Amino acid sequence: MQNRGLVFNKKLEETLESARSVAHTSPKIYNPSIVKTKGRVSKRAATRRQADIGGSQKCTIVCGSCRQTGHTRRSKNCPKNTQKRKHSELHSDNMTDHTDDEESEDNYVEELQEDESESEIESDNNDVQAYEPCPYCEEPLPSPLPPKLEQYLSRLRKRKSYAFCMFHEAELIVGPEGVKKGYPTVIDFDRLPERIKELEPKLLAIIEGEVRSQYRELSMDAYSKSGQKARTPMVLMGRFEELQTGYYGPKGAHVMLNTLIKMFMQTNKITAKLTSPQKPIEYIHEVLVPETCIMLIQEDREGISYEAAQIIMNESNAFGLHMFPDNDE
Repeated sequence: MQNRGLVFNKKLEETLESARSVAHTSPKIYNPSIVKTKGRVSKRAATRRQADIGGSQKCTIVCGSCRQTGHTRRSKNCPKNTQKRKHSELHSDNMTDHTDDEESEDNYVEELQEDESESEIESDNNDVQAYEPCPYCEEPLPSPLPPKLEQYLSRLRKRKSYAFCMFHEAELIVGPEGVKKGYPTVIDFDRLPERIKELEPKLLAIIEGEVRSQYRELSMDAYSKSGQKARTPMVLMGRFEELQTGYYGPKGAHVMLNTLIKMFMQTNKITAKLTSPQKPIEYIHEVLVPETCIMLIQEDREGISYEAAQIIMNESNAFGLHMFPDNDE
């Protein structure tokens, strides 16, 4: 019995020793494989397992575009990426050549147009040799210029080019035409306040409503349609044409306004109650000034009708603006 026990213990020790040697030689797997459906191991698990085991096989990179190893699909070494770059460069070169051709064609058309314009200008200059163009608006002007135009141009700065163009149009066209129509080229503005004071009875009749005024009705219509907005600059500009003073010009309008203020506002003959919804100064400017101008034109033309004097006032605005500007403004 003792012999059998010794034999059993000896075999047990040999078995344990064999198990220990296997445990030392076999690698230990720290991360067990992740099993998916159907019993397959995932790629991530297989990679980790291979790294843990430390086997002789290495992880190989495979391109997803050309399926070759050693690079990725975005790498410059990929043959397909090389072909794409060559195609892109060829397409870019073609577009550049096409753009250059279009630019050359456009330049050629522009040169032809410039040549045609120069030939037209030369033809016009040959036809009108007694004129030279305005340096600002290209309108033909007589050569040499009249003394007044020459003097004005000599002291004019370039920033006032528009004013010069308006001036030479008025000097050469508006002025002569106004003289033909009998508009005065000289007005005694020193005596004008006395003439206006003599019109006081007629003007009071308009203020008190005894005589109809077209300009009062015009203002009342504006207030009935727009209310207090009738005082805004945009609405006033709509009535601007009706508020001119004809051939008396801005200088005459200035004298009329100041004289009427002294006659009626400073003497309280015009009150806010009488002029409502207009303010007194509005009433004088929009009603009494044009009415006074028409009466003065009637006197100048020896008693012509109100309607005829009103037509002259409206038609002679440009003449008055040129001949009698308000230099005191």
